Amino acid sequence: MLGLLTITRIGADPLAIAGAGYLAAATGPLWVADRREQRLPNAWVLPGYLFVGVGLAWAALGMGRSPGEAVVTAGVTVTVFLALAAGGGVGLGDVKLAGVLALVLGGLHGAPAAATSFVVAFVAAGAVAVAAMAAGRDGWAGRIAFGPYLLCGFWVVLLLW
Repeated sequence: MLGLLTITRIGADPLAIAGAGYLAAATGPLWVADRREQRLPNAWVLPGYLFVGVGLAWAALGMGRSPGEAVVTAGVTVTVFLALAAGGGVGLGDVKLAGVLALVLGGLHGAPAAATSFVVAFVAAGAVAVAAMAAGRDGWAGRIAFGPYLLCGFWVVLLLW
């Protein structure tokens, strides 16, 4: 359904078909795995780089579009998320997933779209964390799976940008 919405919204763009199409298929399993186990399996995250890479190459060769902004956006994103992971704020699965999401959004809509998706993710996760603490369910030491919020921010921005 997400893949069809993406193609309907963006059109038959190679990056939308290859990258967002893969992410549409992977969103459900990634969401469930992170909520249940607090981990994003490499078996679902890493193939995203291959599919997005194919989409970027396809767009570059067939449409004359440079993959430069997508690659720089992903590089900056991974660097920022690695710094967050070093402080214990996110896991390495989140770092890898954020890189894939930034490649797609950077390639389709540019760096501002990728940044916006991460703001949406952090705000949504923060709101849920505050609500959980207010309900007395989790204290300051509570952990939440961040992958679903990254995916939520990605789809909101991809479909509405």
